[in-house]
Amino acid sequence: AEDMRRAYDASAAPLNFPDRVWFPGEWEEVKAIVVAIPYLHFVPDKKEDTRYSALPMVQGYAIYYYAESKEEQAQEVGRGPYESYFDLNSESGQVALRLIDGIQRAGAEAWVRIEQPGDEELVRYYMEAHEMRTDKIRFFVSGGNSNWFRDCGPICFYYGDEDKLAMLDFLYDYERPLDDVLPSVLHRKMGIPNYFNQVVWEGGNCLVDGAGGLLTSTAMYELNQNTQVGSVIWDGKDPKTIKYT
Repeated sequence: AEDMRRAYDASAAPLNFPDRVWFPGEWEEVKAIVVAIPYLHFVPDKKEDTRYSALPMVQGYAIYYYAESKEEQAQEVGRGPYESYFDLNSESGQVALRLIDGIQRAGAEAWVRIEQPGDEELVRYYMEAHEMRTDKIRFFVSGGNSNWFRDCGPICFYYGDEDKLAMLDFLYDYERPLDDVLPSVLHRKMGIPNYFNQVVWEGGNCLVDGAGGLLTSTAMYELNQNTQVGSVIWDGKDPKTIKYT
């Protein structure tokens, strides 16, 4: 549970960058690519009722929503534990597996997020049965909201004379709080320094050329004008302490 707090380790790496920082361009080689196995989240005992859905806030705890039809706006109807399932035969599941296979065949590592311990065995079994590679996969367990990481993942950079690797960690969409903790999860598992800051920004809006140039959009201004809702924090134990900053 403590791994899911948003503000943890924020003081461990303040924004006093090391010397010789270099943000590699979009076209340059990569060592690893993060991929999420897509999951569906359900209200317990309501899995077969498509009118109900669950939006995870912190590990093991979600907001419940109800909508009479797909056209109707979903309304919050409670909070509590949730259940997660993945379907590797679904279209999104197949896309994720093909990505994992292709990343390895291209010479990089696939860092794969799963939501539940033990799911790595099922993923490996399925991929090997379909003649996909599994020799360059690293699994890490972390709750999640979505199955794309370009927006919520870390912005990686090199520093120092030996090109050591570090991450720049922006705030992400407040409606996907578990995705927002992804860089810190990687920091704890892989030991990569994580430089946390308070700017709301999405990785898909960050395009760099490797020579100091950055292309972004006015969405960066719009995302940082929301003064009503910020990231989710809690004490890591009691769901009653969950709140938006």
